Amino acid sequence: MHPLCNATQPLHCTRCQNAPRLPGQRWCRSCLTQSQRERRAAKRAAQAAVASAGVTQASEQEMPRVTQGDPQAPATAAPNFKQLMTQLENLLREFQQQHG
Repeated sequence: MHPLCNATQPLHCTRCQNAPRLPGQRWCRSCLTQSQRERRAAKRAAQAAVASAGVTQASEQEMPRVTQGDPQAPATAAPNFKQLMTQLENLLREFQQQHG
């Protein structure tokens, strides 16, 4: 058989060009293993560099002063508070009469 027609020859690793490839892979087992070891070592080194970088502290900032206002002054959040409370009391009274 002519060597160019023989399609069953195993393809060689594209990294070392020596060993046959793993099925569905470009590299052989030893090249894949070595590559994974190098990748993991680089990842560990990067994580160690981040961990040893130290934390920079921001300068302290003065908190804004909060004033409560005059405690004797009426609340201005709900100017119709008394009207709302009267309506609520009326509704409650009606409910109690109907279900009570």
